[in-house]
Amino acid sequence: MKTFASFMLLVSVFVVSFLNRSFIGLPLYFGIFALMPLWVWMFYAGGYRLTPERVRKVRKEPFDCSFMATRANRLQGQVEYGRLVVTSASVEFYVRSKHRHVPCELAWTIPVGELRSFALEKGDMGRYTLTFMTDGGEVSFGLRRMENGKEVLMKALGWNQVPGYGPVSVSGDAAEAPSFEEAVKKQSQGT
Repeated sequence: MKTFASFMLLVSVFVVSFLNRSFIGLPLYFGIFALMPLWVWMFYAGGYRLTPERVRKVRKEPFDCSFMATRANRLQGQVEYGRLVVTSASVEFYVRSKHRHVPCELAWTIPVGELRSFALEKGDMGRYTLTFMTDGGEVSFGLRRMENGKEVLMKALGWNQVPGYGPVSVSGDAAEAPSFEEAVKKQSQGT
């Protein structure tokens, strides 16, 4: 579907850009403009959109909480589009498979017991960033819609509250620097 949509989009752009309106007729000319959003949607749906039904074909255990999400894959230097599935046992990220007979494949997973906390921040243009904190580091996902997101995630994870991530430690040059209160005192004393 993605290949067909990209081909039709290229043909449509070629026709409206290089052929004269009087040559192809006004109804067909404006009909092509009306079909262009359909080709764009088909390109998106065929290449990036991953429905919960496709995930259910691969994942045998039921789930109630899932979101369309993106994840930056630093190893490959690209953004992965997929579906983030959150249950009381694990958090899993599925992406579309490159093989036609497989609906999707698991790209990342972590048991809920290894999660220390999560943060949900609203960014620009209504997008959200969901960051899971673990002992091994942080993993971030981009989400488009998250109405009542914190409550939905806590319920799906089986948590009553979001736990704190742990003590903050300072090392290196920052550990040798004076504290904020000491710096203010020195400044007010004129030294």
